[in-house]
Amino acid sequence: NTKIGSAANPVMADATLPVDLNPQLRPLYPPAARNAGIEGILTLELVIDKDGTVLRARPVGRALGYGLEEAAVDAFLRKKFQPSVDKSGKPMIVKFYQPVQFEFM
Repeated sequence: NTKIGSAANPVMADATLPVDLNPQLRPLYPPAARNAGIEGILTLELVIDKDGTVLRARPVGRALGYGLEEAAVDAFLRKKFQPSVDKSGKPMIVKFYQPVQFEFM
């Protein structure tokens, strides 16, 4: 996908970071993970389009398993972001890494 290929790191591009417009939308804790007592932090690579939609959410790094990666991806694909903008105020496609914490509350 050429859109994703043109994604820039917002920090390296001297752009604003995308802002999560619905932080209350959190991943569902899979019953298998809860029953197994699995907690931890996983990392998603997110690509946010110029209009704030999530083009890609994929887990990177150490996996927690038990469906936690899938739950995180599902939640972030449903989110909407305020897009990154460059110095001139023009929206841009960006890629960044988002930690997602799973813990019992």
